[in-house]
Amino acid sequence: MQPLNPFLAAFFKPGNPIISQCTPVHHHILLVPTTEFLLTSRETESGQSSADLIGSEEFLGSHVLRVPSPATAAGGKDAVGNLREVRGKARQYSTLNGRSVVIKDAAVFSNKGFKTLAQALLQGDSIWYADTIEPRQWLVYYISRPLVGNWEEIPVEPAVFTEGLAKKKRDEANRESAIENGEPSLPRKKEIKNFHDLLNHFPIIARQMHPGLEKLFREFTIVFQKPLPPPPSAANIPDPMPDGPIATAMRKVRSNSVSARRASTNGEGGSSQGTENFFAEDDEDVMRASLETAVTSAIDLFQSVDKQQLSMLGATTDLTGPLVERLIERYVAENVHSFLWPRLTAMRRQDDLELEAKIRPMEFIDISQLGISIDGGLKGKQDLTTRLETAINEFRKMTSALCPQDMMESLLSTMKAATQLAEQSRPDMENGTTSEKPILTINADSLVSLFLHIIIRANNNPEDEPPIKRPKKVAMDIRNFVMTSAAEPQIKTYFALQDSRGRSVAHYLFHAPALIARIGKLVHWRQKDKNGQTPLFALCRSYDHTYYHNMVEAGLAAATEAQGDGQPLHLDEHVDSKGNTLLHIINDHQLALQILRHCDVDVNATNERKFTALMVASKYGRFDMVRALYSDQRVDIAAKELRGLTAVELAKDDDVRNKIDDLTLFTMPAAADSRVTGVVRSFFVEDATIRLVLKSGAPADSTSYTVTTSRRSMADFERLTNLLAIENPASWIPNISNQRSPFQIPSKPSRAVLKDIQLRTNSFIGILLTHPTFATHEMLWEFFLVPDLQGDMLEQRSRLKAETRAEKVREEYEPLEDTREVEQFVDHAREMVRGVNYATKSVARRVNSVGVASVGKYQT
Repeated sequence: MQPLNPFLAAFFKPGNPIISQCTPVHHHILLVPTTEFLLTSRETESGQSSADLIGSEEFLGSHVLRVPSPATAAGGKDAVGNLREVRGKARQYSTLNGRSVVIKDAAVFSNKGFKTLAQALLQGDSIWYADTIEPRQWLVYYISRPLVGNWEEIPVEPAVFTEGLAKKKRDEANRESAIENGEPSLPRKKEIKNFHDLLNHFPIIARQMHPGLEKLFREFTIVFQKPLPPPPSAANIPDPMPDGPIATAMRKVRSNSVSARRASTNGEGGSSQGTENFFAEDDEDVMRASLETAVTSAIDLFQSVDKQQLSMLGATTDLTGPLVERLIERYVAENVHSFLWPRLTAMRRQDDLELEAKIRPMEFIDISQLGISIDGGLKGKQDLTTRLETAINEFRKMTSALCPQDMMESLLSTMKAATQLAEQSRPDMENGTTSEKPILTINADSLVSLFLHIIIRANNNPEDEPPIKRPKKVAMDIRNFVMTSAAEPQIKTYFALQDSRGRSVAHYLFHAPALIARIGKLVHWRQKDKNGQTPLFALCRSYDHTYYHNMVEAGLAAATEAQGDGQPLHLDEHVDSKGNTLLHIINDHQLALQILRHCDVDVNATNERKFTALMVASKYGRFDMVRALYSDQRVDIAAKELRGLTAVELAKDDDVRNKIDDLTLFTMPAAADSRVTGVVRSFFVEDATIRLVLKSGAPADSTSYTVTTSRRSMADFERLTNLLAIENPASWIPNISNQRSPFQIPSKPSRAVLKDIQLRTNSFIGILLTHPTFATHEMLWEFFLVPDLQGDMLEQRSRLKAETRAEKVREEYEPLEDTREVEQFVDHAREMVRGVNYATKSVARRVNSVGVASVGKYQT
């Protein structure tokens, strides 16, 4: 079966001559663009179809890297030394067709031989086996985009109607028809939203205005933050700087102010109070004049730029003179806002204190106390509450405004939100139609009352509210009476009402967990708030609740009963907007076990960061959760996230990582004596080598194991193989030498090759432990149990054993002269092994085909 990726399908197509050029395979790396990019993009430069371009020898050869062998690069400049030293350094590689690329960190750049400069990101790696009876191991690095050609994304228009879509489509059709008929078409004009966009789109204007604007803002800063003059006794008194336009305007306003005339009338000895508050009454006029002068100066700077650029601006945009002046005014106001606004608030601080003192007693005012009539009863009040909540959120944006224009926009949006109907009260939304929100007709008195409520609530932080008082028993009796007298559909409808955050009564059941058993079957457990969280989600996130376990357990039971189909709880209906399931967020391992046993759950579901529940538990050190997930055989402990890291590699604590290794050990099959031994983990070391974590556990008693841990390098495994071969030359020993190094791209070592080495060494250990000769060999168990091995002593001991064995054979056995029977047995054994070998490779080929199909299904 051909792979879904177009590059891999073209490269491994039968008869492709490029494959024969990649010899040996372990000296070549495939840079494969991702399947998503190739299927959703097209090439615009060559005029060929994507399939023809990808299948060309130029395209395929440009994405195959030649990598020198470790022996060749060992003494040269390409040798891999320390990973920390090569990090951040560029490294050049040649391609199969003679071009070159440069790899720096996780970025790939096209270099010599390429027509255009292209850049891609290394996203991950994998090992690929072609669909042949004698498969070879190819190393594939997936890149974000191809290195050949100019590619653009194929737009997929959503099937959603928006206002103005028909007019937009009509204009595009008219434009295309005009072009086909040979009529000249006007170029699409640039969209300029602010003065920053104007400077970005017209760099020549920005270059000509930059010195003047910088001088203008520097003068504004100096005027408002002017330091005191040096004392007369100073050694060096510099000459005063000449006044600029802003300082001149400020001096003119002060000289013409009422305070200045009053001070001159009173005389020099008039009053110290007048001298103290000399400029207090005129600060607003001074700031206004300074801002107006700065805006006028900026407009003059703009008008003094090259006239050709101004003509181009008018031809390529919809801006007019007044619009540009407003953009400049806003631009200047944004740059001086940090100087003017603090001074203005300090001047009005006394008025603000009086206003705050009047607002504080009205902090908990209700809408019904505003003195306005609310039509529609409870439904109308709920709509008004929702509308005011939106207006309050808009009003709070004023604190982050960057200029007075932003503040005015916040006020206007607040007024607009307060005078529009809420979405949930509109009947046309139920029919699936969209339209503008109708404007309400509100008189001035009602609008003032609504704004008063908005301002009061905007200063009220919900997190600082006092705890809710326990309701009176009389109120509880009334509610009990209402519950018993109301019909069940009415109660369900009432419980389904949502607040401004999209939450219903069920989302707040953690405040009263005793109600879950009583009203659990009446609430909507699958109803989601604005964050996509269901009520069950809210219960599971209440980690610090006193009765967390019992509360979540009751919620699971109530949600299962309310599901109404008699089946286990479907957890795919309880996923938030970030893709997290209940297993991702739950904090109790007993509840996790209950979910795994009694709920319909995808244990390997990933969130938007491609984290499984096991990865989240490992990353945050929740070992009890990790142990609970490891107990379920459906959990994929080798799953990888976006960077190619597994759950154990995401663990931040060494202790947690070691415990996860122990859990991995006990997932392996045990020997006859209940001892478990295997390679549980592998990792990279800074000296460009790898380490393999080898663990062996034996039962100490009926309830505990004794685990021994050792870390071995590939050199240690190769030494073990050689020494066992010296001592037992007639025994077959599996080969563990891997011809491909995981450090062929040092800036991003291959985790797929590292995992392959771990699997090979673990199989090697398993074969030796089942071998009748090696299973009890002292060197093998020293390799498992002794942390520090003395290589020289082991080699010396093995050679002495080999010499002793050779002498014993010469002394006790006579040479065999007639070897015909031995040859017949060997030939028969070879024929039997050849048949088994072919059958094994055939099964491996079919398994590989299933793997390719599953990968293609996952990528779709």
